[in-house]
Amino acid sequence: MATTQTVVLAERPKADVQPGKTFQMQPQKKLNKDDLKEGQALVEIIYLSLDPAMRGWLNDTRSYVPPVPIGGVMRGAVIARVVASKSSKYEVGCHVYAACGWREQAVVEDKDGDVQRLDVPKGGRLTDALGVLGMLFYAIITACDIM
Repeated sequence: MATTQTVVLAERPKADVQPGKTFQMQPQKKLNKDDLKEGQALVEIIYLSLDPAMRGWLNDTRSYVPPVPIGGVMRGAVIARVVASKSSKYEVGCHVYAACGWREQAVVEDKDGDVQRLDVPKGGRLTDALGVLGMLFYAIITACDIM
């Protein structure tokens, strides 16, 4: 069986994140178009976000979002390329910004509000969506046709 990798929280760090202890790679069955339902697209993750807030999500404390559970996929935004689709919104080859977490592949749905198609404007780069202004950058330059 072909597999892909997912990064899960193995244990809560007491201080610094410990390589090989805090996170664990977990194999997942590699999906294909046959695994999709109508309104879904299979994406291959190209870039993962790495944000300061993520360190707080590792703690088992009250916050604006629940902590990442032990054994849960590390939460985070990604930029991904659609590799298979049964979606009317996302065709094969297009790029999306999504909250899929740290993994190599994921299924996104048309109805999911956390998924945005990325049409890179002239002078822009895919990675701009993960920058300090993230999707706001794309919304402004697209609306104003700045680049």
